[in-house]
Amino acid sequence: MSAAAWPQRGGDPFSDWINSAQKYVVSDTLSESDLTWTPTTIIRGKEFVQKVSALREQPGGDIYVYGSLSVVRALLTEGLVDELVLMIDPITLGGGKTLFPSDGEARKFELISAQTAKTGVQICRYRPRR
Repeated sequence: MSAAAWPQRGGDPFSDWINSAQKYVVSDTLSESDLTWTPTTIIRGKEFVQKVSALREQPGGDIYVYGSLSVVRALLTEGLVDELVLMIDPITLGGGKTLFPSDGEARKFELISAQTAKTGVQICRYRPRR
């Protein structure tokens, strides 16, 4: 969805940043010819932990996960999350996909900041306690 929307946008700081940023897509079904939003690299599922671990060792910036609960769950399970930003809406739906792994392991985080948006959304930043 992002590849269809963002390349046509530009002229503002966020659009310019996201269009020029290196992007990684975790997929076992996409091919290189499917990648129209550049620069983008495919990471295959079996290589996921190894590739993300290697990316974390490189200098130069943060890795953001945009729109994938399964990727976040896998990163949490492997201990590859340095900061978690949760945007908590003042609404309950009573179902849906879960963000957290279901392995029963306790993962402790400390709150490092919290803000309330005008809409009532809580934006909470957490770091793992190690």
